[in-house]
Amino acid sequence: MAYAGIAEVLLYAAGILLIIYRIAKLNRTTAIGFLPFFILAVLLFAYEGAEIIPLLGAVAVSSMMASYYGKKADYLFAFISAAYLIGASALGIAAPYMAQGLLIGVLSSVVMFGSAREKHTHKDIEVRRNTIQIACGAIVIGVLLFGGSYAEEAVMLLIILASGVASYAITSRRSRLSMILYRAERRRVQLGYGAIWLALGTLAAMAFVGNRGDIISVFAAIFIADSISTLVGMKFGKAKLPYNYRKSIAGSVSYFAAAASISVVFIGPIGILLGLIAAVVESLPLIIDDNFSVALALDIALVVLKLL
Repeated sequence: MAYAGIAEVLLYAAGILLIIYRIAKLNRTTAIGFLPFFILAVLLFAYEGAEIIPLLGAVAVSSMMASYYGKKADYLFAFISAAYLIGASALGIAAPYMAQGLLIGVLSSVVMFGSAREKHTHKDIEVRRNTIQIACGAIVIGVLLFGGSYAEEAVMLLIILASGVASYAITSRRSRLSMILYRAERRRVQLGYGAIWLALGTLAAMAFVGNRGDIISVFAAIFIADSISTLVGMKFGKAKLPYNYRKSIAGSVSYFAAAASISVVFIGPIGILLGLIAAVVESLPLIIDDNFSVALALDIALVVLKLL
């Protein structure tokens, strides 16, 4: 019991130091991106009655990690950050609250990134990318299904682990790992750009959707249905949508079919509506990456449906 008390004090102290360190590192540009999100975190966490220091610490940690994206890694800082997040989870900080902290912190830096997507990508690369995405979705859904009471925490640790692997690949361009990952990335696109938005979509679902079946439905849309629609669109996508020439009718129909069929298994007939919402949002020519916009739309829909 005494050890748990000491660990909690150390966690709170680390959280305060990380918050101070992050704010001290702000310049005018990063302050514009960070401080409004920090205020949002304070309001949200205060409203929900969460333990605010660990959660604001998660905001600070993830914001710093996102700011360092693509730069030389500070491995000591990365180790401390991972230890802090894992420690917070181990001491009973609820996974949804930790997910909120990570989501808000990363968003404060990611919103300043520019998209460098190209219009056309070699088919072999797209097949490789989407096969990997489907496999990752199957793993994450499997963890939620069979991970027991710590399934959400396990998913978050997978996200932290994946972020560490990506950071190493980005900062070690000559490594074998980096070469392998770049083979699955679109040309003239920063490595991991889409993966960041996919991770944010994952965190958004975990942060605001309480039921595990609902979370799986969101994951099915952003991981599996999204990839299936891309592969189908590449093969049968000659007929384009009238409001978005980059998307095909076949791709959108297959997106709806995949998302709805998986959702129905876990949450019943309402999954058909979720599949429709996901397919419509994914087809829109939005500035925000569809890995995140679809997850956000489904989160809002699920929250609204629970209130009705």
